[in-house]
Order: sequence, then structure tokens, then C-alpha cells
Amino acid sequence: MSDVISTYGRSETPQTPETAETPEPIAYDDSFDATEDDAVAEETDQAETVDEEENEDTAEAGEETAEARPAAATRGGTSVDDAVVSKIVTMVTGKADGVHGVGDEGTSVTVEGDVARITVAVVVEFGHVVKTLAEQVRVDVIDAVEKYLGLDVETVDVRVTDVHFPEAG
Repeated sequence: MSDVISTYGRSETPQTPETAETPEPIAYDDSFDATEDDAVAEETDQAETVDEEENEDTAEAGEETAEARPAAATRGGTSVDDAVVSKIVTMVTGKADGVHGVGDEGTSVTVEGDVARITVAVVVEFGHVVKTLAEQVRVDVIDAVEKYLGLDVETVDVRVTDVHFPEAG
């Protein structure tokens, strides 16, 4: 048979079934049975690992930032003037049943830090039991000052400075 020139410029002998070489079988390696799903799963696992590491790094950075900077509520202080406490005391005492009025003289407020000491002077309406009224004023003043101003009230001394008699009518 004659040689035939292939398109690549090599000479080849045409193969017939008798002269054709049988390709040697390729050995199958079963140690690697990866499928497309396995490859995707492996990539996902790697991506999740990277994401977790980045999240941990970010969390640690956030914690460092949080530790380095105090919370907004703790950056600064609050103080309450004695006059503010005195206004609350006067208002609450004046609303108590049996109190005719609150005396300016004899009423004092001292605030040191978050602790208040209060003395309130009252004019009692005749007919009310003084000790009972004084206890009610004390409870009302302590509740109001602690609730509205956030101070700890150490003492509330109630001084009865006068008794008011109803006018004969």
C-alpha cells in the first residue's frame, strides 16, 4: 500500500482492521471518585471556613473597639442641683392631704453625689394627726425624689412650723 500524506504533512499508512492497533485499556483508579457535587461541596466548605475566620477576626476587632471605647451612657455624669430637688419636694409635699402649705424657711436640701438629705417645713391643717401626716409626706417625698431624680434619699425630716385653723364662717 502506498503512503498517504496527511493534512499535517506526515506520511501515514492507512490502517485497515487487520493492521489497526488496538489502544491499550486505561487503568481505572478508584481512589478518587469525585463528582461535581463533591467539588462544589469542597469549595463551599473552604469558603465557609474562610468566612468563619473573617467573622472571628471582625468580631475580635469589634470587641477590641467596644473595650477601647466605653458605652455612650457612661461617657459623662449627671448632677442634680439642690434647687431642683427642693422644687420636687415642695410640689409633692403641697399635694399631701392635710398640708396647708410648705414653708420656705426651714426647708432645706443637701445633695452630695447621689445622696440627698431633706428637711421640709409644713403648715398642717387643723384636725389632721401630725405624726401620720409627717409619715405620709416622708414616704411621698422619698418615692418622688428617687423615682424622678434617681437619687438615694438618706433622710427626710418633716418640721411642722404652723397649724392652719379654718376660718369661722
